[in-house]
Amino acid sequence: MASSTACLSLLFRNGVFVSHLQQSVGAFLAEHPSSIYTAARTVQKNRILQYEAHLKRLSYSCKSLFSLSSAPTEEFIDAAIRPGVEQGLRRFYEECKEDLEARVVVCIDPVDGLTEEAGALSSPVLTETAGTSARFGEKEGTIFVLVAPLLSPSGPTAVEVRLGRRSNPTVKSTRWILDRASFEAKKAKDTNEVVLVDEEGYFYEGLSSNFFAVLDGEVQTASSEHVMLGTIQQMVEKACEKHDLKVNYARPRLSDVDRWQEVFITSTSRGVLPVQQLRLVEQIPPRTLHYEHSVLSEQLCKWVNDELLEQSTKIF
Repeated sequence: MASSTACLSLLFRNGVFVSHLQQSVGAFLAEHPSSIYTAARTVQKNRILQYEAHLKRLSYSCKSLFSLSSAPTEEFIDAAIRPGVEQGLRRFYEECKEDLEARVVVCIDPVDGLTEEAGALSSPVLTETAGTSARFGEKEGTIFVLVAPLLSPSGPTAVEVRLGRRSNPTVKSTRWILDRASFEAKKAKDTNEVVLVDEEGYFYEGLSSNFFAVLDGEVQTASSEHVMLGTIQQMVEKACEKHDLKVNYARPRLSDVDRWQEVFITSTSRGVLPVQQLRLVEQIPPRTLHYEHSVLSEQLCKWVNDELLEQSTKIF
């Protein structure tokens, strides 16, 4: 599904509008391979889902990116990004007349020599007029905010399984955008996602999602030790806990695919998305597993949707 011409993606740099984005968000992030980022979504247009979790993710990733002895506080990250997020959302909804939610991507890129023309203050130190550049230790960071329409997948969901895994799942780095490009290039046009499995047959995560399998009524997914912990994944886990459903953090096994009752993936843009086809494209011969029942995953989707407002933070 393509976005409406009335709802173009917007790019802000250090709180200043740059342009309507003429490329995909992924392509933009790939041009900043030494950066960190997080992808969020709105709720009721003026709220961000799991905003505090995104602050925590950026804080931890900043520590790694800028080689700091300690991570910046979440309050610091909030002060740095919120003005740009608010400006981005306000302009997006001024231009977009459709009744839809937005995808908000915050990217922090280490740079030198920011200029006032680029929207930065003469001093890179964060001030009360933030939304400008911020100083992380001895380095400055350019803060990009991208706002785009949040488009929901339609039709049956097919997922390919391929050999591979993320090298550093604890840091949300744009380097991963480049690393996963080869998988993106191989996948079929009607494939929604590629899920990664290792040589021993352990499932990890999708290129931009978390992966779940249901076996004997038990929800299985990889732990944060092995994958990037997603915000919707965390909401699923809390919903399971609230409704007395067991979550097994032992990684799903390739040897169990014929026994799984359901499969689903989660992400900011997808929510909780049941998978109807699991394509084992690298097996000899290749084969496709079909999962016709999605009772539990659809129930989890409803439970998560019921929590969207409560789990969101008002931006303006």
